[in-house]
Amino acid sequence: RSAGSATSAGPAAGRAAPSAHTGRVTPADDPTAATVRPDATTGKATTARQNAGAGKAATAGQDVTADAGAATSDDTTTASRPGRAAAGPSATTAGAGNAAGAGSAVGPHRADRADRGTTRPGKPARAGRVTPPAGRPPRRPKPLTAAERRRRGRRRLVVLIAAVLGGIGLGYLLLVSTVLGARTVTVAGTSYLTPDQVRQAAAIPFGTPLLRLDTAAVATRVRTLPPAAEVRVDRTWPAGVTITITERLPVAYLATPQGSQLVDGAGVGFATVATVPAGIPELRAATPEAVTAAAGVLTALAAPGREALRAELIAVSADSPFDVRFTLAGDRTVRWGSAEDSDRKAAVLSALLTQPGSVYDVASPDLPTIR
Repeated sequence: RSAGSATSAGPAAGRAAPSAHTGRVTPADDPTAATVRPDATTGKATTARQNAGAGKAATAGQDVTADAGAATSDDTTTASRPGRAAAGPSATTAGAGNAAGAGSAVGPHRADRADRGTTRPGKPARAGRVTPPAGRPPRRPKPLTAAERRRRGRRRLVVLIAAVLGGIGLGYLLLVSTVLGARTVTVAGTSYLTPDQVRQAAAIPFGTPLLRLDTAAVATRVRTLPPAAEVRVDRTWPAGVTITITERLPVAYLATPQGSQLVDGAGVGFATVATVPAGIPELRAATPEAVTAAAGVLTALAAPGREALRAELIAVSADSPFDVRFTLAGDRTVRWGSAEDSDRKAAVLSALLTQPGSVYDVASPDLPTIR
């Protein structure tokens, strides 16, 4: 009598008889077949559910001991072998035949591939998945032939030559050619100057490549024009230059044999006009320093909130930088003194003009007088 023999157990044992044609137990013949799972220690396919006839005492009252031996099979499953019995909680299969005989759901071909594969130590292999042997070297790329190497070398040479020629052409287009050169000069912001005067002072040669144009030098040349207070030069691609000018603002005018010369807040005479703009008073000064001092006073009077005072101003005179005087409407005179503390003097004068008088003295704003 063989312990745990599959043939001695009836249908109650839950083990199917081998197939008549192949001698193997197939999943279709075994209704209680368990799924084959990888064993954690060996990496080979084992049954997750213990076989009733090969692993555990599934027959009535039968005890299978560990010393009866382990039921193993290499290529075919033997229903009964004398002196050998299955022991332990699971029966280990050695090949595709064992996997099929144990009722595995994995086909014989996939089980063979799983058995041939190798696994990492301590990590089970998946059933039916082939892993390459650990000692197999990685596949190396196929070496190039001499013709292929020559072809690659020629392609690289062509790309290099094209890049060099393209760089040379681009440099010629930007730095030498007149295609992207200055062909038009646009002037903006002029009132006392004409565009031709600005273009003449800028002196930009026709066709000068825009990248080679020194905009700072152009702005310096234009700034020599007296009416120009600020100058900005911009490149206008593909072939233009724009010059924007901020002109000086007149605060008074000087009567000269050539005409009325406009003076800005710094005392600089910048333009001679035939007609004086409205609201610009006449300035009579003995020296250039006196002109500068009087122009500074007029700049203080041009601040916001002092429009009424500025509207009554008719003329300004300065015998010296410390003796600035105003002539107001109504034949009134203001003694201003120097240009120092002009903001406070303007505030005091606005209060004094509410009182009747002919001479208003604010040279000392702490002690103003009215006569």
